[in-house]
Amino acid sequence: MSDTRQIFNKPIDSDLIIPGMLLEVKVHYNSFSVFYQFEGFDKFEHQLVVQEKIFPISYLVRFFKINGEADKNYFVMRPKELLEN
Repeated sequence: MSDTRQIFNKPIDSDLIIPGMLLEVKVHYNSFSVFYQFEGFDKFEHQLVVQEKIFPISYLVRFFKINGEADKNYFVMRPKELLEN
């Protein structure tokens, strides 16, 4: 399915959090794109949609710091069904 683009010129920390499973990070000349799948209530429908957020390149290090925190590592969020297998 199509992706949803959200562009942030001056993101705050909560904008940088990826609310789902991270699929890919693409770095461009002056920005970077984050592709992820949102795991909502209707799991099947949401997993078919790949969403995209675009941030200024200056926020790249901050993005990895926020999403990689040990107590809430957003990079390894997976649906419960996938963790059980």
